[in-house]
Amino acid sequence: MHPPNSKKVLLPMIDALSFVQEPFGLPASPPVMSLADRVSSTSRTAAPANDANAVADADLEALYAALLSQQDDFDAYAFLKDYVNGEGDKPFRTTGVQMEALQKVMARLKEDGHADSDAYDLALKAFGKAYSMNFMLMAYMNEAMAASEDEDSLENIEW
Repeated sequence: MHPPNSKKVLLPMIDALSFVQEPFGLPASPPVMSLADRVSSTSRTAAPANDANAVADADLEALYAALLSQQDDFDAYAFLKDYVNGEGDKPFRTTGVQMEALQKVMARLKEDGHADSDAYDLALKAFGKAYSMNFMLMAYMNEAMAASEDEDSLENIEW
């Protein structure tokens, strides 16, 4: 059965219960769930407040009210950068969030019939500033992360 000069390899005996029971001291594994059950359970438990790009309706309402009750020297972009909500957070930290919030507020201003108002013009100017800032940041990051085309750069030197 075995060739004469081969060694016998002894495998440890595995009993059928080792596949059914959890090893001693380890926690029991969670039951198997279908993909649809997992997706529905995560969508019910997901908290939008933890999302970095989520802006609460109260914050959008504060921006909307500030635009409608603006003074002569009101700067909507400065309002966005300096705005602190009731929880002490700054919800409009990033340029992406600022642009998204301004788009939502401008759409609401149009729906409410304020498309020709000073509030809409201020929101449009603030959107232009946020868009420009986002563009400059993306251009800077692209330049910083792009490989240099210089022939004498350290990346192109072969040792």
